[in-house]
Amino acid sequence: MQISDEEETGVGSLVVLPAPPHPDRFFEVRLQLLDKSPGLTAVCAGYELKEWRKQQLAGHLIKWLPEFALTHSELKRLEGPHNAADLIAKAAHTVYMSDKYQKRGEIGELLLHVICREVFKTHPAITKYFYKDSANNTVKGFDAVHVIATETGLELWLGESKFYKEISEAISAAIADLKAHTGRDYMRSEFMVIRNMLDKSWPYADRLEKLIHPNVSLDRYSRRCVSRCC
Repeated sequence: MQISDEEETGVGSLVVLPAPPHPDRFFEVRLQLLDKSPGLTAVCAGYELKEWRKQQLAGHLIKWLPEFALTHSELKRLEGPHNAADLIAKAAHTVYMSDKYQKRGEIGELLLHVICREVFKTHPAITKYFYKDSANNTVKGFDAVHVIATETGLELWLGESKFYKEISEAISAAIADLKAHTGRDYMRSEFMVIRNMLDKSWPYADRLEKLIHPNVSLDRYSRRCVSRCC
């Protein structure tokens, strides 16, 4: 059961905006079972001349760096021609300025972001990388915070990514984290972080802030939250 946003927040009906524009779709959906619980979606970069498209994948991910690392306000500034190069460079620097990034989860988190946007047409709610205060900081909390706007309100999508060589290990680790991250104390703490990071210029900022307000019972959140693993 989904509780309408109007019922939870006491505000009027939601204006459903199209998902923000993004680079042309790249991933191929190989399997999608949305009628199962939990659902399953498998995507692949695909092949070209019998070789896996790793170089094309790397180039595609670079195109997503600005949206992944910059705030909504900064992305709006990208619409002008003069500061685009500087902001794109800042996005790359924010994610990759540490020589230890290969041992952390940025690639997995970027992949999760791209897949949610391409396949499920989500709206990214916050970017935690904007708030890093040093090169070696690991950003805590859920790896993706997105929403989907419907006629009945907002669906809050909370994502966890694992970038492993063995898929079975990645799935086990992601499930363990999701179980830990859906406890009351963690959820309350994470919702506080999300509220503090919301860019007020983002169209759904006020709506999401009301949806995850500390006065709203977590029992109601649980019926509107969608967890995704990558």
